[in-house]
Amino acid sequence: MATLRNVTGARGPGYDANNNPVLFGEHPILDLVITYPDPAAAGAQTDRVFFQCPVGHAYEVTAISEIHSAAGTNGSAVSIQVTKDTGTDAPGAGTDLLTNNTGAGFDAKGTANTTQAGTLTATIATRRLAAGNRLSVDYAGTLTALAGVIITVVLKRINP
Repeated sequence: MATLRNVTGARGPGYDANNNPVLFGEHPILDLVITYPDPAAAGAQTDRVFFQCPVGHAYEVTAISEIHSAAGTNGSAVSIQVTKDTGTDAPGAGTDLLTNNTGAGFDAKGTANTTQAGTLTATIATRRLAAGNRLSVDYAGTLTALAGVIITVVLKRINP
């Protein structure tokens, strides 16, 4: 499952005197960083949800990056897309958030241990997550040797 980290420390900016998060006001939490390390063995990755927007919250995706420790080796294209899934969408069946590689997403055959920065869709409404919306990873192609995939997403808190 994804690791959620607040960009500020407890009892510091982003928290009130009772250690409750401040979402709006004097010292609001501005960003939520989600790190998803895919636990699958080489070539065994499957499309899956790694974040669900909680009830009463809304976020906008502001950045996505990817790194892998071993590149895919298949002769055809191998890519990693991040999707916004809504309603009953299966993991990875929603709307693509990345426009890298003519909309295919990250190049899973790219150099190992090299961070790829995502180019986000220009459509703001697509990048916004309402309660219940999900972020998923969508693998395409024959993955073969691909391993050690880590996806990082930065979300900005917005009014629901």
